[in-house]
Amino acid sequence: MAAYRSTLLGIVGGRDFLISPDEWDCLGLRLQQAGVRHELIDYPEAEHGFLCEDRPESHDVDASGDAWKRLLDALVPLRPAS
Repeated sequence: MAAYRSTLLGIVGGRDFLISPDEWDCLGLRLQQAGVRHELIDYPEAEHGFLCEDRPESHDVDASGDAWKRLLDALVPLRPAS
């Protein structure tokens, strides 16, 4: 990834049952050790599925809004100022 000048973006709910906070921290450390540019974001109060509006039991409006903004910003290429 570093050769392509890209950055890995990781987003997770802090209460996600699929990955523990310790595992998330370990992932960040491993990426750092490997020289992979990355940004790992966790939303401490968000559960698994927090991004999905179709899951009202876990959807987190604030975390979802911020996460979608970060995702879209990461996908939109930088444009020169006009």
